[in-house]
Amino acid sequence: MKVKEIAEFRELTTGTISNHLLHYVRTGDIKLQELVDQEKINYITAHLQKFSSLPQGVKEIKEKLGEYTSYDLSLIHISEPTRR
Repeated sequence: MKVKEIAEFRELTTGTISNHLLHYVRTGDIKLQELVDQEKINYITAHLQKFSSLPQGVKEIKEKLGEYTSYDLSLIHISEPTRR
């Protein structure tokens, strides 16, 4: 189930759901692909690699990749091995 679907089902915001799930993605208990479409993962990961030498947070990266939501970026950003 994707983050947006969980949020709608639970009647919570996507940010709340994403924040709760970050821990489980980080520990590997939940696979990123269960929450975010693979196409988004590939696109965002490719761009994160371009920014890897820059000390940026999700907010700055979101400004560059504005078409994606903060929760997608947060989940993908935290799941990268170099960011753990």
